[in-house]
Amino acid sequence: MVPLIIAMLFIGVGMVATVSHAHETLFAIHRPLGIALLLLVVLRLGVRLTRGTPPLPRDMPAIQRFAAPQHVVSVAPSVVSTTIRQRSGSLRSLSNASRP
Repeated sequence: MVPLIIAMLFIGVGMVATVSHAHETLFAIHRPLGIALLLLVVLRLGVRLTRGTPPLPRDMPAIQRFAAPQHVVSVAPSVVSTTIRQRSGSLRSLSNASRP
């Protein structure tokens, strides 16, 4: 999944940076790649929800064992809010582009 995410980042930057016919080609690659990545993320989430999280290593210090679940709780809202802000910005730019 990491190579797909990195490819999406570079293709996205390339799409923003160019106004030539390469934009259409990059978009033609970016869209199916994004759909494939979305499906993989949903699959991974389903596996995680059905099988649970893997056990932590036994030699992990107690403070890290305590912090591991707290980290997810503290980072998840940030990731969700960033995603929502990015999506709402792209929706606004699409609606502004369609105006005469």
